[in-house]
Amino acid sequence: MATMSENTLAIEFTDLEKKQANLEDAEIVKKEMSFRRMISLFIGLALTFFLGAIDDTIVATCLSHIASEFNAMDSISWVGTSYLLSMTILHPLYGKLATLFGRKVVVLTALVIFTIGTVLCGVSQSMTMLILSRAFTGIGGGGTYSLPFIIISDTFPIRDRGKYMGILAGVFALASITGPLLGGVLSDKLSWRWAFYVKLPLIVFTLFVVGYCLDSDSTPGTFWSKARRIDWVGAFLLATGVVCVLIPTNWGGSKYAWSSPVIISLYVIGVLALALFVFYEPRYPKEPIMPFRFFKIRNVCVSLIGDVVFGAVYFGGVYYIPLFFQAVYGDSAESSGIKILPALMCNFVASVGAGWLVSYTGKVRPWIIVGTSILVIGTALITTLNPRSVQAQELGYLAIYGIGCGLCFQLYIIGVQSAVKEEDQPQITGIHAFSQSFGGAIALPMQNAILNIVLANNLQRDVPTLGITSIEPTQVQFVAAQFRHQVVEAYTGALQDALIPLCVLAGCTFVVSLFMKPVILGHH
Repeated sequence: MATMSENTLAIEFTDLEKKQANLEDAEIVKKEMSFRRMISLFIGLALTFFLGAIDDTIVATCLSHIASEFNAMDSISWVGTSYLLSMTILHPLYGKLATLFGRKVVVLTALVIFTIGTVLCGVSQSMTMLILSRAFTGIGGGGTYSLPFIIISDTFPIRDRGKYMGILAGVFALASITGPLLGGVLSDKLSWRWAFYVKLPLIVFTLFVVGYCLDSDSTPGTFWSKARRIDWVGAFLLATGVVCVLIPTNWGGSKYAWSSPVIISLYVIGVLALALFVFYEPRYPKEPIMPFRFFKIRNVCVSLIGDVVFGAVYFGGVYYIPLFFQAVYGDSAESSGIKILPALMCNFVASVGAGWLVSYTGKVRPWIIVGTSILVIGTALITTLNPRSVQAQELGYLAIYGIGCGLCFQLYIIGVQSAVKEEDQPQITGIHAFSQSFGGAIALPMQNAILNIVLANNLQRDVPTLGITSIEPTQVQFVAAQFRHQVVEAYTGALQDALIPLCVLAGCTFVVSLFMKPVILGHH
């Protein structure tokens, strides 16, 4: 009997071991599948971010072809401005939409809108249709920029996010590299319309990956009950204020004089709308689109101010540095894109490296201070470039600028996310994206105004015989040989003056970073 009992116990124990082993194997498989799905999701998010980032840069080198086909050079800037405007004003709204309707529904909706807008841009038959289509695309573009950061904040602990957000920042640099080159080749070899069509297969693939890998997470309630929770009045006041400030900033000094009634009226409306927004937002909505309690947190204020100023420095540099190579050295759009590769490649490496540094040390403040210091040096060096600069100077200065940008790009978002509660992170991420885009949207037209004014004065002073006050960068090489040197010098001085404000702003990013409160990020 004892032998039988021992045998029975041995068999039961063996069965228990087998079951335990099977459970452990199942858990390992589950973890491996979960890890594979997480990586697949991250790839989908990176592609989503890449699509939004490349959309603006790929169009930049197609503008001359678009203007020629539609005979509308006077309105060509609106091809980019309309996209940037709609994208900027929708950033804060996407954070709230993601909270109410779920990340999956909102990101897929943004991608569908982006797809429809891209197709409409490709088939546009007039400049008006193209501008409206670009504005519609920007509605989806706002989601492609902010939602990947929101979903990453859901998926990874705060300390580990730096690695993944650093890769996203690197993806942005990659889009800045490939966009101008691809746009230039497609518009030269095929048609500017292919700059839109070429993205469609990638969009479809991204829709599939994100749709498959991202779980549904919508909050309870009907569509209308959720819609009523959105601060529509605040969103309208903010959108009106931003649009009425950015439009005259783009128009002033080019389409209209700065003192014209149109410019003044738009600024007045914009300032009033923003003042009403500041008065209304902390008092009336139950769930404000931009909760003012965030601005009582030191690191949130520091990071958002840094976002605005850094956005101006980054986008201003990426846009105007290629113009320098085109005007001063007579480079094509493709060649100028190749010349800024050192900056963009260093940006990529520094972005990824900054993320790993944050994850390893758990600290943000030291790396922002280091990044802004390098950014100040790089921006200052770029303003000294001239026709007599050697290639080593160009490569070195651009590399330093790229490292500074890369270190700063995603650290501000970690700064704001680490300062708020988990449930507030979608909204603060949308506000971060808004702040960075707003900085770029303000800087570009201001630089353009400086460039136009200084260039006109320089041309009238140095080459009065030509009787011109402006000239396209790509046309400088076709100026008569006896005047070309003076025109190049005139353009060099104007571009240097347009870049000098970036030095001041880069200095501001450094000063602001000193006020960031030191924190140690946890693994939660």
